[in-house]
Amino acid sequence: LQAFQRYLPPTVVRVLLRDTTLHRLWMTPMEVSIHFSDIVNFTAVSESLSHVKLSALMAEYLQEMSMIIVKTGGTIDKYIGDSIMSFWNAPDRVPQFCSRAVEASVLCQQKLAALRGKWAEAGLPELHCRIGLNSGTVLVGNYGCDVKMDFTILGDPVNLASRLEGLNKKYNTSILISEQVHCSEGVSTRFVCRLLGRVAVKGKTQGVEVYEVLGFTAEVDPTEAAAADLYTCAVRAFLGRDFGLALTTLAKYPYGGTAVRQLRAVCQRYLKDPPPLDWDGVEVLKEKF
Repeated sequence: LQAFQRYLPPTVVRVLLRDTTLHRLWMTPMEVSIHFSDIVNFTAVSESLSHVKLSALMAEYLQEMSMIIVKTGGTIDKYIGDSIMSFWNAPDRVPQFCSRAVEASVLCQQKLAALRGKWAEAGLPELHCRIGLNSGTVLVGNYGCDVKMDFTILGDPVNLASRLEGLNKKYNTSILISEQVHCSEGVSTRFVCRLLGRVAVKGKTQGVEVYEVLGFTAEVDPTEAAAADLYTCAVRAFLGRDFGLALTTLAKYPYGGTAVRQLRAVCQRYLKDPPPLDWDGVEVLKEKF
């Protein structure tokens, strides 16, 4: 069992041992929360290290991140180079699985911050990562063919989670979640989140509200939490076509940043040249982040 768990998630191994009929191609619909993470500027990091040092650094990084994912009830799907793909609520059910996925994401960022200090002292690069989370109904099970199969998930919600990870580049953020995750049980109370807008990723026409996760409610400074609520109010005013109110609210926001500058610029433009009457606030992205 221990040997198999190095190649398959422990939850999957236990399911396969319980039911030998699952040793075949099969997929079934299940609602899950999907997590994608990716190291920032990994190409530059890999070029700066020898093969031995890079291997050791990545082994430590993957070990620490993976332990957090597993301890919060997640299933690690695969490592894609420096990326980690994982999900919650399959094959075993996980209560409040979206909340647990957000918990894992926050803990991963906290652990990575601690590791950066250790790596800096050793003269190693200080790794940063971006995380995207989405939830929805996907196909879960053994995918592939008779020659090779993987226990994995398939579906449009998986694609959106991956796109949200990349969308962090646009906003200069670390953790982005979809509205499907944000409205799930326990998320809005356990975590401080900031609404950033309504976005349709490249190739999509339907928009989704995107939130930045700032941390655990019990740990985020009350001033920062109040500022997040204020920014959300500004975005809500923007989505409601009240661009003047959005700008007035933004003027009270105590922080700067990429998202603030983008929102202010759009509000100023729309005050001079209003959008069409059927405008729904969705920003349709023309590029893949």
